[in-house]
Amino acid sequence: SLTVDVLHCINLGVLLVWCRNVVWMLIVSHVWTAAGTLEEVQELSALAIRNDLKSFYRAHRTECPGDNLTQVGNFTKKMLGDHSDKKLKTKGAETWGFFLFLLRKLQAVHGQVGVHATTMLKAGRALESMLRVWNSHGPIMPLSATHTCLDHWNRCCALSADVPVLQSP
Repeated sequence: SLTVDVLHCINLGVLLVWCRNVVWMLIVSHVWTAAGTLEEVQELSALAIRNDLKSFYRAHRTECPGDNLTQVGNFTKKMLGDHSDKKLKTKGAETWGFFLFLLRKLQAVHGQVGVHATTMLKAGRALESMLRVWNSHGPIMPLSATHTCLDHWNRCCALSADVPVLQSP
């Protein structure tokens, strides 16, 4: 049988790429800062992300007590790379929680950021739905669940077709 290594293929693959694109879209859209040089915006955004993440983790523990997320221990500017070499350095297990954090943030700000943010929110929701189906069924999924996952994946791919780094080869 064929199985997917979720940690390496998903968390350190497509989710990390989606998260990197979204977090940088939000940074350059000044979601966490009003203005400043690129260096200042990145520094202040990293501090704000750290604070927002802490709040998100607290809220998530209250809303989903059985869902234990691996938390980013200390979010820093260094984890973002820089404007000319955009990165996001989360560990595999941390990426799922960071992904959920960004989905919540996008939900709150997509209207002010623009149509690209709305599209990325929809693509992210499709990824989340696919992964929740996987998680609810374990390694042996019924055919109907497999079709549902493929539908979610195809929706994500269609929505992100104009984002070069998210395109599948």
